[in-house]
Amino acid sequence: MNMTREYNILHKGMRIEGENRRFYSSGQMFIIASILIVTALLALKNLLGVYSTFEEKRFEETLDLDSQLKNIKNEFGYILGIAALQNDVNGSGIRFFYNFSNFIANDIDARILYVFVFVNSSNQAFGVTTGNLLREAINVTINATNSTPTGYTFIMNSSFNTSREFQSSINGTINITLTYSRQNSNITERFPILVSTIRSAAIFVDARVHGENAFVRAKEIYNKTW
Repeated sequence: MNMTREYNILHKGMRIEGENRRFYSSGQMFIIASILIVTALLALKNLLGVYSTFEEKRFEETLDLDSQLKNIKNEFGYILGIAALQNDVNGSGIRFFYNFSNFIANDIDARILYVFVFVNSSNQAFGVTTGNLLREAINVTINATNSTPTGYTFIMNSSFNTSREFQSSINGTINITLTYSRQNSNITERFPILVSTIRSAAIFVDARVHGENAFVRAKEIYNKTW
């Protein structure tokens, strides 16, 4: 009887000790898991903080780049008006637009492509000047509806402009189509010009301004008749 009681007491003690060990082991696992979770949360918080700071900087940079781009676009419209006041409108426009674009491309990280068109109503001719400030050579095709010739194709190196002349007897709107290839892609731009008994000019500009973490791009066309 005493041996049975002693056995029961010993067995009960061993069971309690085993349960305590399991409890202690489970407690250890819980603590380790908690540490891992806290560490992961802290790492995630730091990562989100870095991402948030990066996004804030990129947003501020985008606002600054957008302001620069707006000024560049407005300047093209202003230059068109200045060129129209000169005796040699076509020659002045070619010079003014190239000098300004070249200055901008060298002053900031900007890439510019423009097309300047001047219509001389006295001889039914119009000149089309393409300026390439894209920092790479491009293959260019220029077509004009109801005109002779119908188009030109040529290669342009960066930081150059090229002029071509068309003849047209139409009294109305002519559509200019510019197609150029860069970085294994073809890009097409179309815009109208007015050919009539009055003189007219137009400037199409595609400008892109880059920063450290962002860039902005815009296209604009300005027309003037007088």
